[in-house]
Amino acid sequence: MKDAEKEILDKINLECGLSLKADDYEYNRFDAEDNKYIVEIKDRHKFYKDTMIEFDKYSYNLVYSQMKDKDFIYAVRMESKIYIFNLTKKDCTSRWEWRDMPRQTEFGDTEKIKKLVGFVDIEKSVRIIG
Repeated sequence: MKDAEKEILDKINLECGLSLKADDYEYNRFDAEDNKYIVEIKDRHKFYKDTMIEFDKYSYNLVYSQMKDKDFIYAVRMESKIYIFNLTKKDCTSRWEWRDMPRQTEFGDTEKIKKLVGFVDIEKSVRIIG
């Protein structure tokens, strides 16, 4: 987990009274979990009214959370605010489209491939921290 994501996780735990733990497995499709939630964390460097989520992460985490009887939380920091979405309880995606994007952002693989991405309306967040 990157330092920025750890900082976001710590703030969520503090502000929401949770005990989410970062997942140590480098290739996991979510960043943290506890006995009620799995959490995907993003740190965006720009503000977007509709923030992006990859369909692969969205669909995997939604199914995995249902199998484990947990809620799938998507947390996105933009500027100084953290927007929290419970994607298990409420579908916040407004549209899906194919985009040319880097294969991976974590490992420096900048080769472009087509990815299906959705856009999450920040007005549908269940909580805003910051």
